[in-house]
Amino acid sequence: MLPFFFIPNKNWLFLLYTMLKATYKNNTYNFYVTLKDAEQYKDVKGRFPVPIVGDRYLFKFTNDMSGAVKWAYSTVIELNDRYAKVEIYNTVLESENIYEGRVNFNETGYWKYEVFWMYVPEESKNCRYFNPLERGTWECTNTAGTVIDSGNLDTDESLKPVYFIDTIIASTYSIEEYSTCKPPPFVQVSTAVNTISQAISSIPCSTSSRELLFTKVERALDTVEFTITSNTAIGKEIRFTSDTRTYSHIVTTLPETVVMTVETSTGIEDFKDYVVAIYDAGVLYQTYNPVIAVRNPQQFRGGYIMASNNEYEADCAFGTTLGSIFFTWNGTGNSPNGGYITEFQAPIEIGKLLIEEPQGNEQVRYTQHESPNETNYIYNE
Repeated sequence: MLPFFFIPNKNWLFLLYTMLKATYKNNTYNFYVTLKDAEQYKDVKGRFPVPIVGDRYLFKFTNDMSGAVKWAYSTVIELNDRYAKVEIYNTVLESENIYEGRVNFNETGYWKYEVFWMYVPEESKNCRYFNPLERGTWECTNTAGTVIDSGNLDTDESLKPVYFIDTIIASTYSIEEYSTCKPPPFVQVSTAVNTISQAISSIPCSTSSRELLFTKVERALDTVEFTITSNTAIGKEIRFTSDTRTYSHIVTTLPETVVMTVETSTGIEDFKDYVVAIYDAGVLYQTYNPVIAVRNPQQFRGGYIMASNNEYEADCAFGTTLGSIFFTWNGTGNSPNGGYITEFQAPIEIGKLLIEEPQGNEQVRYTQHESPNETNYIYNE
């Protein structure tokens, strides 16, 4: 069972667009919002398990002028079928805390606010909140359960990152995603969606020699580039073949750096497997581990092994003899439902928040015109 669930509101037309108002100073803001309507999705067609352990409302504030974004969990003071009274705390910048609902509205003016509703299944009491500014972590283990590498998932999904695990020996490797939450520790979100694996084989010289080595994988908006160091003979052909497409390159130098560019634009599958092989005069010569080209952006989340190199005996490999793995993750995140905060998962309320400056501290002040006590006429005799 996933530790969180995210409740999307499908009825965009019925969202209430409300106006909130507050004065900028270090104090507690009490907001009255209509959030209870979201619970209509709690039991619709049995989609969500019950009972529910409390309600969690996550606010996203976006400044109209600068585009600055702030996140905060509100404190629910009162909740009924008509409205919810929640608290958000305005604080100094150094004391901002998403989990405690402490925000520094240091830019006065209008902020767009969006409210996201989550609920916590009873069995997941140990992980009640997640941080939308973090993406979580990954961990790679071998068949013995030994952690051989780990890292942070990139907070900027627009970078379309590809992660690299180097110098590994023959084994089966599992890569798992973990969410960060409060209270800690890290919690694995779902082995069904958040675990990928790759077998790295040990290739003896009597079987084959390494003539292709993947050295880099890059994702662009509409393509994936696989960079290969080729040590195969001039005139041989490198092919990437799927059930619908074939990409080909004829080797012209020895050695040669080859970049195979695979299309992943709209209209092509979200991910596509390609068989990697060398052909000699049209006859199959060698095969290598398959690659996966992953489209960006994805409509769903999950990890993919994009390319890998087997381990080779030293006498039958050029350059690196150990294996390696290139992988990526789509829609990574600290995820209440295996998803994250995106346009695909709608808020339950949208509105405007006006943060005014305290009286007397306004940058622009207006005073009423006062009539002069004396006349300033000019008389001409």
